Amino acid sequence: MTRPRFPLVVFDLDGTLIDHHGPVWRTLHEGCGVEPARRKQVLADALSGRLTYEAWFAQDRAMLAEVGATRASLERVARTLKPAPGAVALVQALQTAGTRVAVLSGGLDLV
Repeated sequence: MTRPRFPLVVFDLDGTLIDHHGPVWRTLHEGCGVEPARRKQVLADALSGRLTYEAWFAQDRAMLAEVGATRASLERVARTLKPAPGAVALVQALQTAGTRVAVLSGGLDLV
């Protein structure tokens, strides 16, 4: 087998491999019924540096827990997301050519 031109290709997930505009986190929160104003305030605090990443993540998880979100409910919302046009074919073509494909995301592994 010949060596692929690109031995590794790395893609972002949100808005690249999935046909989605905006963060997947927002979609998960909306789908589970988290209060939008609270979610926006916690995010604003994190982006401004008032919250560390760890504190933001803890508050994010707490908001989901407060509305009774479970892995099953998050998976239900995640199943509504669709691949971007051509994404599946592109990844398959790269893999067929011997290229390793990696996906990076700040979202959850279930997406």
